[in-house]
Amino acid sequence: MALRDAIQPAVELAREGFIADWYQALTTAQWSHELAAVPETARTYLRDGHHVYRPPALHEGDRFAQPDLGRSLRLIARQGPSAFYHGALAQALEGFMKSAGG
Repeated sequence: MALRDAIQPAVELAREGFIADWYQALTTAQWSHELAAVPETARTYLRDGHHVYRPPALHEGDRFAQPDLGRSLRLIARQGPSAFYHGALAQALEGFMKSAGG
């Protein structure tokens, strides 16, 4: 199976999202403090970057989408593993890690 074909379902799921069930809502609530510690994870998983109680992070029935992940996966599908290790995605990851002290 070609990498592009193997990644395509994940690309669509990240781009279009899915409806959160009670378990996803509960898991997000459980880890909201940790998710809030990094701006990108807060932006992705929390509602307006707030913890679960101010206002809620994710309710059952909310649509959870990750368009940035979808774009990253599409890039890997087109360019293969080198996109992750050597291309613009690698540079973005390195820049983020440096800015976050890791």
